[in-house]
Amino acid sequence: MTLTSLQDKLTAFQEKLGVSHLSFLLILIGLQLVFLLMLILLLRRKDRKILFTKSKPKAESDEITGSKSPEEGESAEVTATEQEPYTDRFEVIAMTPVTDPLQNSGVVSKQINPGSNFLTTEDILAILNLVVTALPNAITAAISMVLLSDENSQLAWVGEPKLNAAGFAGKVNFQGNNKNVLFGEVTAIARSTTQFHPEIALAIATATANGNQVRLMAIDGLGYLAIELKQVS
Repeated sequence: MTLTSLQDKLTAFQEKLGVSHLSFLLILIGLQLVFLLMLILLLRRKDRKILFTKSKPKAESDEITGSKSPEEGESAEVTATEQEPYTDRFEVIAMTPVTDPLQNSGVVSKQINPGSNFLTTEDILAILNLVVTALPNAITAAISMVLLSDENSQLAWVGEPKLNAAGFAGKVNFQGNNKNVLFGEVTAIARSTTQFHPEIALAIATATANGNQVRLMAIDGLGYLAIELKQVS
């Protein structure tokens, strides 16, 4: 359509309406303004739809995982009681403490005074309780169930305990002396200790024969405790 033919059509339309040339121009301007306003509203509505669509996957994710934002007045912090339970569960079958690992062990050392390595059963369990408190996992959770909650109240770590090639290691301030503590599996502990006491060796053999797991605790290079655990789930 040429510009001349378009002007002729507009002139014919003006004459049909019976309005002056100025009035007709005002009508055209008004129609253009209405068209622009509708276009702006349409674009704004489209933008809002895009924003909503982008935020929708997060809402769907919250619905799938069951998580949600805290309600008003509700704390966003997660307490220890809200943590998920361990997937595996264990039960302590037997605990074999040895109060003097060198007694009747066949290990002879002139550098060690007889009885100098003696610890009471209460001492051994107190150190064990300190270990399981610092090492939260399914194994130590089962062990803590059979220990008294206040058995490590007089003990403290010297520095930060840590995991290494031999297992869980740390220094405990025990009666004014620092003692090196190891806790872990048999093969790892055996590399860092003297020959096991016969009672410890028997406990290891019994647990292995039963198809159960064993955890050992050594203090200053001597095996003081064997724990037999059975996986129940």
